[in-house]
Amino acid sequence: MKIGILVYQNCSLWNATGMMELLLRANKAQDYFFPKRNHEIVFELSFIGVAKDITTYYSYPLHFKELITDNSKYNLIIIPGFDDDPRLIIQNNKDAIHWILKQYNDGCKLVSTCTGAVL
Repeated sequence: MKIGILVYQNCSLWNATGMMELLLRANKAQDYFFPKRNHEIVFELSFIGVAKDITTYYSYPLHFKELITDNSKYNLIIIPGFDDDPRLIIQNNKDAIHWILKQYNDGCKLVSTCTGAVL
């Protein structure tokens, strides 16, 4: 399953990285419970940036190799929460909102954590 975690301008970094760690642990846990699968990866994970370089809510800069402009298809998109005024988040992430809608219309499932549901 191809899963993308959307990292947008002013998103909460711990929301994004926490989801990544949770799913990486799930991939690893199967080694204990299903040893005959030979380390098969269940979740193919990636962070997807709205731009090559963004800044999180606490001004932490991030750099991405996968972008929403790459036109990749995902089975599941995780939309992390934020710690800012929802109106500003929506205003500053219109490209991300359009991309989320396109992914959904292409059959992708959407999941949000915390305030990510606003997007």
